[in-house]
Order: sequence, then C-alpha cells, then structure tokens
Amino acid sequence: MDRNFVTCQALNWLVRSIWPQPKTLEGYAETFKTKIYETVDQTITSGKPDAVCIWVENYPYHHYALQAVANELHVFLSKPLVCSR
Repeated sequence: MDRNFVTCQALNWLVRSIWPQPKTLEGYAETFKTKIYETVDQTITSGKPDAVCIWVENYPYHHYALQAVANELHVFLSKPLVCSR
C-alpha cells in the first residue's frame, strides 16, 4: 500500500475524530455557537463581523466586496478585484 495513501487516511481519521461535523444548519449553529444567516446582506448588517473572506464565483464577487467595504469591514479576497465594462 502506498505510504502517502496511508498518511492521508490517518489524517482524515484524525480530523474527523477531533473536528465536529454537524449534519444540519441547526447543528452547526449549536456546535460553533453562532447564528445562521439566510443572505449575505443579513450577515453583513445583522451579524456585524469584523472581516469577511469572499470566496465566490465571479458574477457576485464585485458586489459582495463593495458591499462589505461600504459597511466598513475588512475584506479578504480570493482573487484580485477587477471590474470591466
């Protein structure tokens, strides 16, 4: 058996045994002691995060980044913010 495969299996087992993996949204909220928001707007306005990490497809990327900046949040982007017309 490949040594890397065994290492990956061991790491996978370790992560699953230590890190909780709830199966429902309510389970995530309870496990991580957080609220669940339906939309990005709710998250930004009601959740009042200190920062957001935007990791989405290209089409809503620009909108979410500018919305977060307008709400005075720190913004971490997964790719450069470019808008072409």
